[in-house]
Amino acid sequence: MNIVQLHDRVRFFVDTVASTRFESDDIDLAINNSIREIVDEKYDQSRLNHRGDSFQRTQRIRDELSNITKEDDVDGSLHSGTFTMTKNSGYVMLEIGSFPTDYKHLLAIALYVDSTKYVCWPLTYNRKNVVEKNPYRRVRSGLFNKLYFIESDQGIKILHPFDTASPTNVEVAYLADPVDSFYGYEKGPSDTVGFNTPCIATLTPTEYNSVEYKSGDTFTTNGVLGVITYGLVVTGFIDPEINGFLHEEIAKRAAANCLLSAGDYEKYQRFKAETLAV
Repeated sequence: MNIVQLHDRVRFFVDTVASTRFESDDIDLAINNSIREIVDEKYDQSRLNHRGDSFQRTQRIRDELSNITKEDDVDGSLHSGTFTMTKNSGYVMLEIGSFPTDYKHLLAIALYVDSTKYVCWPLTYNRKNVVEKNPYRRVRSGLFNKLYFIESDQGIKILHPFDTASPTNVEVAYLADPVDSFYGYEKGPSDTVGFNTPCIATLTPTEYNSVEYKSGDTFTTNGVLGVITYGLVVTGFIDPEINGFLHEEIAKRAAANCLLSAGDYEKYQRFKAETLAV
C-alpha cells in the first residue's frame, strides 16, 4: 500500500466501529506510532526466541524488516564507514557519538582482524531473563571461546583476546529508525502540479492532464505542467518505509491508536475484539 491507500485502510477499520472522523495529521501520527510499536515488538521477540548464533538469531527480523535493516562498519572497506573505533587493552569501543543518525537497535556485530571475521556475542543479554535460561550468561570453559560485546549509553564495547593493535574493523548490522510517513499536500480542481512531481490520486475519479485516475493510483507529471480538472491528488507524500506485507497490521494498529487518542475506549475494546484478534 502507498500512504493514501494506507490512510483509506485505517479509515475503513475505524468506520467498522465508530463514526469518528480523523484528520490526515492524526492518522499520520497513528501510523508512525504503530510502525515503531511493530518494529520494537518484533525486535524484542527476536531477542527472546532466538538462541542460536548471531545470524540465526536475527534472520526472522531481517526478513520482516529488511527495508530498515542496515549494515555499516568502521574503516569503510565493507560499507560506508560511519563508526569510529578506539582501541584499548583487551577491548575496542564504538563510541555512541559515531553511530549513524538513524541507528535504532543492534542486530549483530563482528570484529575483524585483517580479513578474519569474528562474530561477537552479547554479554549482557536481556536482563529480564533469569541466568539459568540465558545461553549468553552460562559458564564457559574459557572467556574467549567467543568474543563478547556490551551495550551501554557510552556505546558498544567488544571484548577480545588480541593485542591492542590487532583489530582492524568492526561491522554492525542494525535496525534503522523508520522515516516518518506523511500523507502529503492535497491539490484539487484548477490547481497546477509542478514538473516531474510524483502524485497519488485520492478520489475516484481524478483527472490530471486529460488522464483519469482512481484513488490510490500513482503517477508522475513527467515534465508536463498540467491542471487537475476534477478530483484530488497529494504531492510531497512519504510512503511507509517498512515492508508492504506489514501494512495491514499497521493499518489495524493505527485505527486502534486513533480510537484511543479520541477517548473512544469502548469502541477501541470492540475493535480490538473484532479486528485485532483476527
